[in-house]
Amino acid sequence: MKRRRPTLIAALTLTATAALTLSACGSDDDSAAKDSDKIAGADSTLSVNSVDEAIFEGNTDTKALGFYNAESALSDSITYASGYIQKNHTWVGETRYFDYKVSLSGNLEAYVTYCSDESKSFIKDKKTGKVKDTPTTADSYVLYHAKLAKNAEGVWQTTDIASTRGSKECQP
Repeated sequence: MKRRRPTLIAALTLTATAALTLSACGSDDDSAAKDSDKIAGADSTLSVNSVDEAIFEGNTDTKALGFYNAESALSDSITYASGYIQKNHTWVGETRYFDYKVSLSGNLEAYVTYCSDESKSFIKDKKTGKVKDTPTTADSYVLYHAKLAKNAEGVWQTTDIASTRGSKECQP
């Protein structure tokens, strides 16, 4: 078993949440488009956090999972979290997120790309408490592409996500 999370969804810590929020909010431009970029970027973070919450709680029936994910991203997130839950696994450590790019496609769609460094995150067996410690490799670095859509309530939901593990673009 690999220690790092599969490429579908990345682990996200509170530190990463702050990093995404700051990088998405780094402009001094007060335009409506920049505000939408900020919100889409922050809501993509909440999507990843919702998957982590399901893993940590051992339950895919959390409010956040269905609130921040829709369409294929929701079904894929449930499948992904269920894999951890069925094996009685969780993850520990820290995943660093960087190089965020948010682009809008009209008022109702956005695309977010970013990298993760998973070299300090590990799979933990909840029953035994053992943490699988494996060396850092190229596969520790992942490039993510997320598609978001604004729902009727104005919430940016992740509707699709894809990733490339071992991406040279994300490696130091």
